[in-house]
Amino acid sequence: MHRPFFFVVAVVALFSTASAVYEVDSVSPSTGKYLQAQVVTLTGADFGETSPGSLVIIYTNSVNGVVKTCGSSSWIDSTNLQCTTGTEIDAYQFVYFTVTIDGVPGEISNAAYQALPPAPVITDVFPFTGPDSKSIKITLTGTDFPASSQANSLVFYKSTDLTTPVPYGCSSHGPAGVGLYTCTVNSTALKDGDKIYFKIDVRGQVSQISTGNYPGNFTASRCTAGHYLTSVNYQCVNCPAGRAESNFNKVYSASNTNCTTTCAPGKYSDVGASACSNCAAGTFQSNPQSSSCGTCSANTYSAAAATTCTPCGSNFVSSAGASTCTCPAGFQLDNGACTQCAAGTYSASADSTTCTSCPANSFSTSAGATGCTNCGSNFVSAGGSSACTCPAGYSKSNPQAPASIGIRLFSNNIDSGATCTQCAAGTYSASADSTTCTTCSANSYSTSAGSTGCTNCASNFVSAGGSSPCTCPAGYSKSNPQAPASIGIRLFSNNIDSGATCTQCAAGTYSASADSTTCTTCSANSYSTSAGSTGCTNCASNFVSAGGSSACTCPAGFALGDGGSTCTQCTAGTYSASADSTTCTTCSANSYSTSAGSTGCTNCASNFVSAGGSSACTCPAGFALGDGGSTCTQCTAGTYSASADSTTCTTCSANSFSTSAGATGCTNCASNFVSAGGSSACTCPAGYSTSDATSCSQCSAGQYSGSADSSSCTNCNSNTFSASAGSTACTNCDGGKVSSAGATACTTSGCPANFVSNADGGCDCPAGSALSNGGTVCTPCASGFYSSSKNSASCTSCSVATPTKNDKLKPGSGKGKSSVVKPATVTTAATGATSCGCPFVKDDDDHDDHDHHDHHDDHDDHDHHDHELRATRSVRQLDIGRGDRDRDDHDRDRDDHDDDHHDDHHDHDHEHDDDDCVCPAGKFIDGNRCKSCPAGTWSNTVNSVSCAPCSGLTYSKVKNPTTCTRCSSEGAWLSIAGASSCTCSFADNDGPKDGTKDCKCQAGNYISGGKCKPCSAGTYNANINSVSCTSCAAGLFAPAQSKSCKACPIGSTSKDGATCVKSKPKSFQPEKPRV
Repeated sequence: MHRPFFFVVAVVALFSTASAVYEVDSVSPSTGKYLQAQVVTLTGADFGETSPGSLVIIYTNSVNGVVKTCGSSSWIDSTNLQCTTGTEIDAYQFVYFTVTIDGVPGEISNAAYQALPPAPVITDVFPFTGPDSKSIKITLTGTDFPASSQANSLVFYKSTDLTTPVPYGCSSHGPAGVGLYTCTVNSTALKDGDKIYFKIDVRGQVSQISTGNYPGNFTASRCTAGHYLTSVNYQCVNCPAGRAESNFNKVYSASNTNCTTTCAPGKYSDVGASACSNCAAGTFQSNPQSSSCGTCSANTYSAAAATTCTPCGSNFVSSAGASTCTCPAGFQLDNGACTQCAAGTYSASADSTTCTSCPANSFSTSAGATGCTNCGSNFVSAGGSSACTCPAGYSKSNPQAPASIGIRLFSNNIDSGATCTQCAAGTYSASADSTTCTTCSANSYSTSAGSTGCTNCASNFVSAGGSSPCTCPAGYSKSNPQAPASIGIRLFSNNIDSGATCTQCAAGTYSASADSTTCTTCSANSYSTSAGSTGCTNCASNFVSAGGSSACTCPAGFALGDGGSTCTQCTAGTYSASADSTTCTTCSANSYSTSAGSTGCTNCASNFVSAGGSSACTCPAGFALGDGGSTCTQCTAGTYSASADSTTCTTCSANSFSTSAGATGCTNCASNFVSAGGSSACTCPAGYSTSDATSCSQCSAGQYSGSADSSSCTNCNSNTFSASAGSTACTNCDGGKVSSAGATACTTSGCPANFVSNADGGCDCPAGSALSNGGTVCTPCASGFYSSSKNSASCTSCSVATPTKNDKLKPGSGKGKSSVVKPATVTTAATGATSCGCPFVKDDDDHDDHDHHDHHDDHDDHDHHDHELRATRSVRQLDIGRGDRDRDDHDRDRDDHDDDHHDDHHDHDHEHDDDDCVCPAGKFIDGNRCKSCPAGTWSNTVNSVSCAPCSGLTYSKVKNPTTCTRCSSEGAWLSIAGASSCTCSFADNDGPKDGTKDCKCQAGNYISGGKCKPCSAGTYNANINSVSCTSCAAGLFAPAQSKSCKACPIGSTSKDGATCVKSKPKSFQPEKPRV
């Protein structure tokens, strides 16, 4: 590869006559396809802020040295240009670029673009299969195939070895079109099943080896039986249905009639068959060369290879497709005959040789039955019966007879309307075919349905007439007697077992219904006082109890009254922490309980306060609610809130202030002092002066002060005046009038209009004006022009300042006194101006940052002195027509002195960067002042007219900010737009003060609703910034805000995980119930 050259773009810098050299850092893309046009982007620096007048980009071929001009060249931005190359760049050639902007050429670029051939891709092989031991023409299809002159090789591989080419040579190959190769493969050595793969090499750009069964490889195959080879491309084709071929590699023309065998009637073949098949039994085919056989219809049949179907004999049947006929169910096969079964018998399957009698509890009513009908529900019969009966223990119903015949008797269940219903438990019937069931008398029973008699109840057991069991009454429990050892457990039922007993329920339990086998424990919040209870009594209002209790308690959050007979809920602002408390305790100051029934009080959130016994906390005066009332934030200086629970902090009105955060009101400014709304201090305005922070005195007539908080009032210069007190500037005397320093008015002189008298008794055209008409007319300079000396011949235009020698340095060059490029400054002048000045004045806050501005302040002092020196020069006489040389020489000497002093000041001015008319980054222009951007805002350009607020999650708090600082990613710091600091999202913390540290929710706490809250008693958390706490395991406990659970001391245990209590003894005496 040729050694690359450096690429330089020359750009003429603004306000400079010298050429600049630029470098191209990169070319994108750096590679592309050969012999194709390519759009490339040249990236460098300083290509100009706007599109140049002319742009020419050429490129040089590193191989043959040919120079070409880009088909199109375009400027994108100051760092990017674009060029479109031609189609002549061949594979592996590099080109380098040279850029000429506005006629100034650069150097050859170091970065280069290289053309590469793409790797070809094989996507198809046709045909993909062919006969073995024959030569065949194969076509490869793909993308990016080269011309024949560019291809190095076309290689073949065998499927068993894809690394070594095989000796199946191509008799010819070459491009048959774009992305298309044809090759006649000498494959006579290929055997059935062999595969070959392909690969193309184009000057080292090698395609993949073709893979897959299709496309991608060629397979040699043998045409098997059932197929034939076409004479075109040797394709193996299936024989059509109805024909067959038994030979291998049989070659025919494309006609499908050339398979050897035609299938005869009674036979068929599928597509690709090597032989014809017989039609199966139950099917037939009457035509030759058929692809299928027809199915015999019902009640006909056929054998294999049949050409037609045969009908079945008398009473015999068959289904469609049958090969034989059968004697159906309900008939019997006897010596080849098919005979119907008699009534009362049946045959369930075809070709049965006997008819079977109906079994017991079933019947049949007619001949030819295929099965017997079961007797109706509960009816019975003997085997072979034609009638069923309703047995004892059941009752037989008589269905409604038709009106035409009166009573319709039923018999043997044949009538589907008849029913036989089992007598229910507690009833009986003693004989068969009874029409009713008789109810058992009182204190007797029948244990099951279908009884033929009733049994008397045992002693003390009772039953109502017709009841099924005898019952043990409510208030008792029925026991299971001990079973004899010989039979194990003996179950009782319906008190038949005389060993069953009825036991009275103990106090605190009950049974509510007869035959209860257990006595039930009273549920929570109920009790029973005596044995034999049939129910439990609910606790009185507000009292509670555990299950099985004989007494109720007054729970925590309530208090006993009336000697313990009432339980009253604690009101909001009070609480009781334990059961059976006799009083409710008042919440202490700065805590609260929001609702009745509290068991404790909650501390007020940050900044919120409350009096003792409060049900809520308030946000005090000097603070304001936020986030829907969930936060209480202190009002900043310059704002206030006068009452509790204010939703906003009110801005102090104009001419008032609040000096510190948390103010409940604003203080009016002292006499003559003023302030804007929302101020934290008052200022002494222009037109006034202040010697300390407590007094602000109005300037007298003849004086002025041009800025706020001036330490003194300045006398008006000669030929100017202020007529009233409180002036912020002095007014020039009208033409023909003069005044002395500190004048309140101008007096008329003997000079022509606009001339002023001098000490010698002559007239001068003052600075700020210019002579005309041979020195007889004095005209004030127009706005935007000035004259700095008296008797000037013309006024000079104010314009864009010329950069200093230091301003011409490139950024970061390190030469001269400054490495910062200053923007050109615009100066202005009013009518009659003696100089051009900055359109704004420096704000007083420029003097606060001594580390950065002390040198600037010294320069301001020197500039102010120079201004006074120029302003107080004496007005000298203009000796019209006399040409007094002595006076002119004297004046010239004084002017030279002034000019020298001005030049010295000008040199000094260039040593102080901040003296230019520039409002620097970090500040903004407000009217005629250059002010610092307040905290929470920033500006990064000079002469900004506003400051941008910091975006969310950033802040600024320093003076003159030129950027905003991102909030720390450690923890949960956040900020809103325009913030001067970042705040912790957990600042409003419901938990103890140490719940958050460095804005992290510490172990023992969890995050909920954007707050860091303590884990409640009985739960713990060992990690920071968790969103939940884990309950303690059984037997362990943890107080609130725990990092882990602990084991209870010996002899105690924990049920709720919050506290440990002493273990109770196994037996105890229940308390007297409280009602």
